[in-house]
Amino acid sequence: MSTLQDPTHIPTYDEIRDELVNERQTIKSPQELNELHDDVMKKIVRTAQYRTESEHGPAPARFTFLLLGSAGRHEQSYFSDQDHALVHYGSDKETSFFLQLGEEIVEGMEYCGYERCDGKVMASEARWCKSEAAWRKQIEDYANDASFDSIRYLLILADSRDLHGDPCPLKEHLLSIARFRKEIRRRFVSNIQFKRRMTTLFGQLLTDQHGYINVKEELLFPYVNAIRVASIIEGIKEASTLERMQKLREKVPKLAGFEGAFKEALQFRHDHTSHVQSYEDVHHIRRNDLSRDEQKKLKHLMLEGRSCVKATTSYYQEGKKE
Repeated sequence: MSTLQDPTHIPTYDEIRDELVNERQTIKSPQELNELHDDVMKKIVRTAQYRTESEHGPAPARFTFLLLGSAGRHEQSYFSDQDHALVHYGSDKETSFFLQLGEEIVEGMEYCGYERCDGKVMASEARWCKSEAAWRKQIEDYANDASFDSIRYLLILADSRDLHGDPCPLKEHLLSIARFRKEIRRRFVSNIQFKRRMTTLFGQLLTDQHGYINVKEELLFPYVNAIRVASIIEGIKEASTLERMQKLREKVPKLAGFEGAFKEALQFRHDHTSHVQSYEDVHHIRRNDLSRDEQKKLKHLMLEGRSCVKATTSYYQEGKKE
């Protein structure tokens, strides 16, 4: 057994970073890549906890470290930023320790190659690091407010997945509140509308001014956003879009046909971004670097994503779940 795989060994951030850099070069599939990210981030959290407790004493309560965003959904690419939260099971006065732990985790992840989240969705921020009781109240407040930002925060939390610590009960709490309130369901469904054109008048894929296509937003997000909302309404706890699709096969049969296209979309992104050297480049593909057949395939997968959005919105707007 290598030192890094020894569960009793607390690795340094240098060791963890080297493992990520070296192992990432051999990855062949999106699933393998996300298993590597999980393994690396678990080690970062363990090391961060060790370093925080060495300075401030033992954690005053049990806690759960949650992954959000693409990490929560098991959909990270070669490079990724940070999206995470922390739930502790102590009193609110003990939150200060966990904010310190959250900051250590953020610094460790940044050192190992995971950029800080521009939107500050990280466990070092008070909004994303709370006691269980405070989290429950916050979720209820979001649901009662139902503003654009509150709905966005609920959707972010819907992608949460436990990475380290005790099993977290908040996903069930969120689903029990959100799925049975008609107005919130309506706001969720309206949130996934996708109106941006994907082609020019001559049928070419639209790009930014530099000739690039944002495959995260244009290719993956239509599937991700539609399936997330359907999963919340149907009470599905899984965070991965593919796992959600599997659970939805019987509940919403009209969405079953999009699973294969989403798998292809993930693999397409994986195959065409494996050469990038930074997070800034990992979501963009230059249209002129694609062959005619590759552009045709990308256009088909993007159209399927839009069809997934239309199928989801029509199903719920027609009152299937009123």
